[in-house]
Amino acid sequence: MKKCYWIGSILLCLIMLVCGCDASPDEAETIAPPETTVAPETTLAPETTVAPETTSAPEITPAPETTVSPETTTAPETTTAPETKPKWTVAKPVIYLYPTAPTRVNVALDYAGMLTSTYPAYPSDGWCVDAQPDGTLTDPATGREYYCLFWEGEGEDYTIDSGFVVAGKDTEAFLEDALAKLGLTRREANEFIIYWLPRMEGNAYNLISFDTAAYLKAARLTVNPAPDTVIRVFMTWRGLDAPVDIPPQTLAAPDRVGFTLVEWGGTELN
Repeated sequence: MKKCYWIGSILLCLIMLVCGCDASPDEAETIAPPETTVAPETTLAPETTVAPETTSAPEITPAPETTVSPETTTAPETTTAPETKPKWTVAKPVIYLYPTAPTRVNVALDYAGMLTSTYPAYPSDGWCVDAQPDGTLTDPATGREYYCLFWEGEGEDYTIDSGFVVAGKDTEAFLEDALAKLGLTRREANEFIIYWLPRMEGNAYNLISFDTAAYLKAARLTVNPAPDTVIRVFMTWRGLDAPVDIPPQTLAAPDRVGFTLVEWGGTELN
């Protein structure tokens, strides 16, 4: 042990001599080797995880918008409608029957047009009624009573070649006078005026004609038994904004003798 001690001292002295120090062996004994300072344990920072680099999706360039050309529609071929004659409504012809005694009467209508309404319903072989002198009509099949036979239809070729130009406000008085000359009774004329006056009196003027000849040709009646007197009044007319010149008509009617048939109707020419 001593041997080791001396060897250490000798080495220490040599070191001190080399370094220029005069320390004695005793001093060297008392000098402890420098205390080793342990460096504080280094705490490693947590390893940072680098997020993977984001790769941007390549920018998409929108395709140019395609413009669809509109489909060409071929215009349909125009068909020219065949020229047609105007059709007039033959409005409310009504037939009255006045036998001298109760009589069963058959009335057949041959109309050069199309019937649009009848009352009572028109059978294929014509109306069959029991007629009284006062004009009351009874359907023998149903027992129903009527005071007239009604029909209405469409026709053509009604014109006005002669007649009267009447101010709208004077139409009532004109019809009263004209219908009396044409042979209608007060009751028959009253029904005629009630039907037509509302359509006529608001016009500035009315062109009025009683076109009996054309009407008789278009609407033929066959009556059995045949009446002794037939009075058929048919008025054609149109409204006017101003008066026009037209040849006047002469109005007349036969006397009522024996079994009498009366009919009235009309049409407005537009």
